[in-house]
Amino acid sequence: MSTPTPTSHNWVAATTVTIAESLAATAHRTGNVLLVGPTHIDVLEVYCGTCRRPYDDVADEPCIVLVEGNGHLRGGPIGTRRNRKCPIHRGLYTDCADQHEDPIDYGRPPMPALSDIMGVTSGRR
Repeated sequence: MSTPTPTSHNWVAATTVTIAESLAATAHRTGNVLLVGPTHIDVLEVYCGTCRRPYDDVADEPCIVLVEGNGHLRGGPIGTRRNRKCPIHRGLYTDCADQHEDPIDYGRPPMPALSDIMGVTSGRR
Protein backbone atom coordinates (compact mmCIF):
# COMPACT_ATOMS: atom_id res chain seq x y z
CA MET A 1 0.00 0.00 0.00
CA SER A 2 1.39 3.41 -0.94
CA THR A 3 1.94 6.20 1.55
CA PRO A 4 -0.56 9.02 0.98
CA THR A 5 0.90 12.30 -0.20
CA PRO A 6 -0.41 15.66 1.02
CA THR A 7 -2.41 16.03 -2.21
CA SER A 8 -3.73 12.45 -2.53
CA HIS A 9 -7.39 11.58 -2.50
CA ASN A 10 -9.26 9.89 0.35
CA TRP A 11 -11.02 7.14 -1.61
CA VAL A 12 -14.32 5.82 -0.24
CA ALA A 13 -16.92 3.47 -1.69
CA ALA A 14 -20.69 3.89 -1.78
CA THR A 15 -21.98 0.42 -1.05
CA THR A 16 -25.10 -1.66 -0.50
CA VAL A 17 -25.33 -4.50 1.98
CA THR A 18 -28.27 -6.86 2.27
CA ILE A 19 -29.34 -7.19 5.91
CA ALA A 20 -31.88 -9.34 7.73
CA GLU A 21 -35.32 -7.95 8.37
CA SER A 22 -34.68 -8.11 12.11
CA LEU A 23 -31.74 -5.68 11.72
CA ALA A 24 -33.54 -3.13 9.54
CA ALA A 25 -35.10 -1.11 12.38
CA THR A 26 -31.85 -1.06 14.36
CA ALA A 27 -29.84 -0.06 11.30
CA HIS A 28 -32.29 2.74 10.55
CA ARG A 29 -32.20 4.01 14.15
CA THR A 30 -28.43 3.79 14.76
CA GLY A 31 -27.15 4.37 11.23
CA ASN A 32 -24.74 1.41 11.29
CA VAL A 33 -24.61 -2.38 11.10
CA LEU A 34 -21.96 -4.74 12.47
CA LEU A 35 -20.89 -7.21 9.79
CA VAL A 36 -19.63 -10.62 10.83
CA GLY A 37 -18.35 -13.50 8.75
CA PRO A 38 -18.07 -13.51 4.98
CA THR A 39 -20.43 -10.81 3.71
CA HIS A 40 -20.97 -9.78 0.10
CA ILE A 41 -20.89 -6.00 -0.40
CA ASP A 42 -21.86 -4.37 -3.71
CA VAL A 43 -19.82 -1.25 -4.51
CA LEU A 44 -21.97 1.29 -6.31
CA GLU A 45 -19.40 4.04 -6.78
CA VAL A 46 -15.86 4.91 -5.71
CA TYR A 47 -15.20 8.59 -5.06
CA CYS A 48 -12.95 10.87 -3.03
CA GLY A 49 -14.46 11.53 0.39
CA THR A 50 -12.74 14.92 0.55
CA CYS A 51 -13.57 16.51 -2.82
CA ARG A 52 -16.64 14.31 -3.55
CA ARG A 53 -15.55 13.61 -7.13
CA PRO A 54 -15.75 10.20 -8.89
CA TYR A 55 -12.65 8.02 -9.23
CA ASP A 56 -12.78 7.99 -13.04
CA ASP A 57 -12.77 11.79 -13.22
CA VAL A 58 -9.92 12.61 -10.82
CA ALA A 59 -7.78 9.50 -10.31
CA ASP A 60 -4.79 11.07 -12.10
CA GLU A 61 -5.14 14.52 -10.50
CA PRO A 62 -4.28 15.78 -7.03
CA CYS A 63 -7.21 16.36 -4.67
CA ILE A 64 -8.49 19.87 -5.39
CA VAL A 65 -9.58 20.44 -1.77
CA LEU A 66 -6.07 19.88 -0.49
CA VAL A 67 -4.59 22.10 -3.22
CA GLU A 68 -7.14 24.93 -3.58
CA GLY A 69 -9.69 24.50 -0.77
CA ASN A 70 -13.33 23.40 -0.92
CA GLY A 71 -14.79 26.31 -2.90
CA HIS A 72 -16.06 23.91 -5.58
CA LEU A 73 -18.41 22.37 -3.00
CA ARG A 74 -19.87 25.78 -2.13
CA GLY A 75 -20.45 27.00 -5.67
CA GLY A 76 -17.17 28.84 -6.16
CA PRO A 77 -16.29 32.46 -5.46
CA ILE A 78 -19.28 34.72 -4.78
CA GLY A 79 -18.77 36.91 -7.85
CA THR A 80 -18.68 33.95 -10.23
CA ARG A 81 -21.52 31.82 -8.82
CA ARG A 82 -24.55 31.22 -10.97
CA ASN A 83 -27.82 32.60 -9.66
CA ARG A 84 -30.40 30.12 -8.46
CA LYS A 85 -33.29 29.32 -10.73
CA CYS A 86 -36.94 29.80 -9.89
CA PRO A 87 -38.41 26.36 -9.11
CA ILE A 88 -41.74 27.35 -10.70
CA HIS A 89 -40.65 28.97 -13.98
CA ARG A 90 -37.21 27.27 -14.31
CA GLY A 91 -35.57 30.59 -15.12
CA LEU A 92 -33.56 33.11 -13.15
CA TYR A 93 -35.50 34.99 -10.46
CA THR A 94 -34.61 38.27 -12.15
CA ASP A 95 -36.44 37.14 -15.30
CA CYS A 96 -39.72 36.23 -13.56
CA ALA A 97 -39.84 38.59 -10.55
CA ASP A 98 -42.91 40.40 -11.95
CA GLN A 99 -44.83 37.10 -12.15
CA HIS A 100 -44.61 36.41 -8.40
CA GLU A 101 -47.05 37.74 -5.84
CA ASP A 102 -45.86 39.68 -2.83
CA PRO A 103 -45.04 37.34 0.04
CA ILE A 104 -47.79 36.83 2.61
CA ASP A 105 -47.14 38.54 5.94
CA TYR A 106 -47.53 35.84 8.57
CA GLY A 107 -46.56 38.17 11.41
CA ARG A 108 -48.54 38.12 14.63
CA PRO A 109 -50.98 40.92 15.37
CA PRO A 110 -49.77 43.44 17.94
CA MET A 111 -50.14 42.41 21.56
CA PRO A 112 -53.21 43.92 23.24
CA ALA A 113 -52.68 46.13 26.26
CA LEU A 114 -52.97 44.51 29.71
CA SER A 115 -55.97 46.69 30.50
CA ASP A 116 -57.83 45.13 27.57
CA ILE A 117 -57.04 41.58 28.73
CA MET A 118 -57.22 41.68 32.52
CA GLY A 119 -58.66 45.09 33.30
CA VAL A 120 -55.35 46.14 34.87
CA THR A 121 -54.51 49.78 34.75
CA SER A 122 -50.98 51.01 34.90
CA GLY A 123 -49.73 53.20 37.72
CA ARG A 124 -48.65 55.88 35.27
CA ARG A 125 -51.04 58.47 33.96
